[in-house]
Amino acid sequence: MKRKRKFDPKTKIDKKIDALPGEVKILGLTEEEDGTATVSVEVDDEFISFYKVVTGKKRATKKGIAKFISDTIAECIREDNK
Repeated sequence: MKRKRKFDPKTKIDKKIDALPGEVKILGLTEEEDGTATVSVEVDDEFISFYKVVTGKKRATKKGIAKFISDTIAECIREDNK
């Protein structure tokens, strides 16, 4: 896998990013009876820095990162289905 350049928090963020900086590892996937799924992920410091800059938040919380990743995946799916 080709490694991207490190994310610089001072970089102007363009909402049309092809790939997210940093690393998001999928640790597990659990399918629920109601058809939903729970995905366990691990993110690195570079991704957390990116998350803070994009969202304008000072702290990264599990809930905030989970919502950010979920929203990003949903947006990608919508774009692919256009």
